Amino acid sequence: MEFNLMNSLELTVVAMVIVFLVLTGLMLLMQVTAKFAQMIEKKAVPEVSAPAVTVKENLAHDEELERVAVLVALAEAAQENANKHYEIEEIKRIK
Repeated sequence: MEFNLMNSLELTVVAMVIVFLVLTGLMLLMQVTAKFAQMIEKKAVPEVSAPAVTVKENLAHDEELERVAVLVALAEAAQENANKHYEIEEIKRIK
């Protein structure tokens, strides 16, 4: 049995079509599974819990956190412009 160029091309095209169809089937299966999972999650009734009590900490006066924030901002600015020299003149909070 002899194989010529047309047989090889035909086999290649058929194999590519089969792979394409299998991948399309997998994609559709994943999408249907995702939709099904979303429908199940929507049907589940969320539990009612007591509202969480939040403790508001006064972080504005923490000097260590201010220093860390300034150093991070300085390091970030220095990475953007490596040829410049930066110096911290003042620290003030911006809302």
